Amino acid sequence: MSKCIVVEDDPFWSAEISAALSQANIQILNAQDGRQALDLASRYPDATMVLDLILPEVDGVEVLQKLSEVAPLMRVLAVTGGGRLGAGFYLKLASTFGATGQLAKPFTAQQLIDNWTALAA
Repeated sequence: MSKCIVVEDDPFWSAEISAALSQANIQILNAQDGRQALDLASRYPDATMVLDLILPEVDGVEVLQKLSEVAPLMRVLAVTGGGRLGAGFYLKLASTFGATGQLAKPFTAQQLIDNWTALAA
């Protein structure tokens, strides 16, 4: 079974992402902030990651930068609603720092699964 680290501090989005991926027979490992994400990445370097970019304490861009040290082959789907600067800005930044895929919120469960499938291929 494939593993996915879901990094999301918003309880609604964490539940939505986890439910959609679980239905696709993917084992979910949840993190609510960047520190938890990096800890899980070091323990499960063969997993994929769905990473919210706007997080408390350690943000998603910093997670992407540090992943090269703890899990250099991990494939990451960056997600964001954009905050003050807009989703496009953050998703382009995530791509610059190594995110394999990008998806703007709001998205459907099918869009998430399609993007995750492309990421994991």
